[in-house]
Amino acid sequence: MPLRIKSIHIMNPPMLFWSVYKIGQRFMKEKIRNRIHFHYNNESLHKHFEKEFLPLSLGGDLDEDEAIDRTVTDELIKRDIPFEGL
Repeated sequence: MPLRIKSIHIMNPPMLFWSVYKIGQRFMKEKIRNRIHFHYNNESLHKHFEKEFLPLSLGGDLDEDEAIDRTVTDELIKRDIPFEGL
């Protein structure tokens, strides 16, 4: 299934990740680099997402049950099909 990624948001990346990213970004197109956002606090994240769509752990309004759709996770666990490769 084709997938178009509009943006990637990374919260509190470890220093090792940041170092690898700095090297890897040289090989990325500018369009892709502009779609990757790093957040070190909730205020930065709230500039991209409204609080009503975020869980409490990220300074939002949703509790854990509202933030995680249990029907989807239960269905994924039920199927539990291992990746077979090509």
